[in-house]
Amino acid sequence: MKRFGIAVVAAVVFLVFLIGSVNAGCIGVETGTDFGCGDTVWESCTFNENLICPTGHGLVIGANGIIIDGNGYTLDGVSPGACDGSGTQRTGIYNKAHDDVVIKNLEIKNFCNGIYFKYDSEEGDRVDRVERVVIENCNIHHNGGDSGGDNSVHGIKAIGMFDSTIKNCRIHHNTGKGMGCDDGGNGIFLKGISGFGAWNNTITHNEIYENRKGGFFTKMMCVDTEVSYNRVWGNGQGGIILRCKMSATHDIHHNNVSCNYGDGIFVGGPDNTIRDNVVNNNIAGFKISPEDKVGDGDGIDMGRSDGSYNNELYYNTVCGNEGTDIDTYGSGSGTTGDNNTCDTTENYDDEGATGCTYTCGPGVIADFSAEPTKGTSPLEVTFIDRSKPEGDITGWLWDFGDGNTSNEQNPVHAYYTTEPYSYYNVSLTVTGSGEASDTVTKTDYIKVWREDAAPNADFICSKGVGDPSVPVQFTDKSLGEVTSWLYEFGDGGTNSTQNPEHCYYAEGVYTVSLTVEGAGGSSKETKFNCTRVGSGTGEKWPLIDAHFFASARRGTAPFTVSFTDMSRSEAEIDSWRWDFGDGNTSSEVNPTHTYSSAGIYNVSLEVTNIVGAKSREMKIGYIVVSPLFTDYFDTGAPANPYPSIFGTHKGKIIPDRDITVNKMYTYPCMGTGGHTEYVRIWNESEGIEGVGHWSGYQGDYHNITISPAITLLKNHEYNYIIRTGSYPQIIHAREKAVEGGIITCTEFKDANGRGYNNWIPAIRLWWG
Repeated sequence: MKRFGIAVVAAVVFLVFLIGSVNAGCIGVETGTDFGCGDTVWESCTFNENLICPTGHGLVIGANGIIIDGNGYTLDGVSPGACDGSGTQRTGIYNKAHDDVVIKNLEIKNFCNGIYFKYDSEEGDRVDRVERVVIENCNIHHNGGDSGGDNSVHGIKAIGMFDSTIKNCRIHHNTGKGMGCDDGGNGIFLKGISGFGAWNNTITHNEIYENRKGGFFTKMMCVDTEVSYNRVWGNGQGGIILRCKMSATHDIHHNNVSCNYGDGIFVGGPDNTIRDNVVNNNIAGFKISPEDKVGDGDGIDMGRSDGSYNNELYYNTVCGNEGTDIDTYGSGSGTTGDNNTCDTTENYDDEGATGCTYTCGPGVIADFSAEPTKGTSPLEVTFIDRSKPEGDITGWLWDFGDGNTSNEQNPVHAYYTTEPYSYYNVSLTVTGSGEASDTVTKTDYIKVWREDAAPNADFICSKGVGDPSVPVQFTDKSLGEVTSWLYEFGDGGTNSTQNPEHCYYAEGVYTVSLTVEGAGGSSKETKFNCTRVGSGTGEKWPLIDAHFFASARRGTAPFTVSFTDMSRSEAEIDSWRWDFGDGNTSSEVNPTHTYSSAGIYNVSLEVTNIVGAKSREMKIGYIVVSPLFTDYFDTGAPANPYPSIFGTHKGKIIPDRDITVNKMYTYPCMGTGGHTEYVRIWNESEGIEGVGHWSGYQGDYHNITISPAITLLKNHEYNYIIRTGSYPQIIHAREKAVEGGIITCTEFKDANGRGYNNWIPAIRLWWG
């Protein structure tokens, strides 16, 4: 029998750690095939855990129609290595000319390219393009490097892509080297095929930031791209860059492009529309190298005399840029438009005005405080305006987060809640002379609870101490009406004071729990690896302390809960791992989760900061879900809710049983705030009418209350109007038999004014 030495065993263990378990990877939805590092994926698959790939590609697309669902997991290249700029660089997901591919819900990091889509050359002048691909809800970061060729590596690299969409992604901290048009480090790099271009793509609702070169960069005949509702900041060679002189007929709207090095928006081609964007505080600089000044820091620059013709600018706010706010190459550019706000222009006048229609004016900075910020409902809060400069502010608009507003400078506002706990975001917008304005929002600033609500346990762990004889301090941060505290320190010791000290007499890492009780019940919180004691237990990382809150803790299935991360850390938190207790997890910062079955669920959150310190909190018996009601009307979630957009639905509901209704639940698309803003259900001949209005993004906002409660009778017809917001799930049919009866669509008009007769909202009518 062969004997293996300790070193060999350790090497095997380390290799397993790097590569992952045997069954780790993307699991085929039809055959159960386990697709791992470097594999060619020939059927749709879903990740079942993180996939670690120290060498080669992550996954290679091998067929049309593939869906890669990351399921909240990570595809990690460990280290990009020396990327070869002249070949097919090591890529997280590589796709050569396969169409109708979807990549979603996946983190991709530490490759040369995060995602690389490329056309395939055929004989003669024919090419096989990449068409109708979708990248959504992905986190693509820290790809590329500064060794090897590295001259054409990017977060997302797409060459010859048509009719495709990148949406709801975070694309950041991608790098490379070189300063030419093709060189590395753009967040998104879109390049046309010589003689063919790249057409009809959509880049929307993304966060694109801190990439080495441009945020979104195009080259070579990219045409008819929609770039909308993106936040683009901190990039090293401009925000949105349409470099080619043939970059034509783009629609660039409702983006915030601020604080980039170089130009905020650069337009090299003709006939583009730039509207409703905020382009502020872009600077000339040398984030890439001291020799490369990466532009003048213009706001919007139409700077190519050989291509920047006949562009239109409307309703843009372009202020505080180091270069010129709006710049064109010359008076013959044919640039037109009006109602822009800026201070400086070069060779550009709004129609009917010199320079811009409006000026930026003197700057104002919004700020405020409040007292108290937490308490029992009704809670009266006094808000104090602390904006600067005091003498230049002429108007105030407060949004208290509960649907109420005020124009007073120092208002007093009372908060009421029927939920166990409610958290409110508060915003203040101040205006000054010259149309100057500023807005500040404080998230979860006001915390209000019912007097009979069970308390919400929370405490602060100490960093730990080097000397076991030194006591460790614990600080209570619980919310609600608390009458007793019980700490369990992990060494057998306990304490019933609110803010105790405790001496640990042995070195180690300790898990600590706090149970609080009040008139409304009890709550227990456990923090794993809460504190370290003694010098022999390893480096004492900067303090990180996991904590979270649920919008509601009790309800009837399907029960939707919004979870809010409230963790504290001395270093930036860059990873979240939620376990909802029902087999589902999430890596979002503030996820929303729907419990479909009755039960009592423990919920935990593990957070990790940028230096590797971890903290995990578990709340015991935190979510209580009652059984389903038998009388309800439920369309369920469709297998494919896309395309999805908000708008107004009209149609009929025909129940197959008597159903009493006072609630309506709207199924949201994953990663969105899909909801209903208004519902009306009625039958005039029966005198039945129920109406519901949305109360905003707080509490269980996917459910809307219908008042008065109505009873829908078996086989009777009822009309409905449902106006949705964000991205609700859609059933693409004119009529659908569902649980509880039949629902039809007679008309749907989307937010862009387009009409359809086969878009049914995915909803649930119930009593709760």
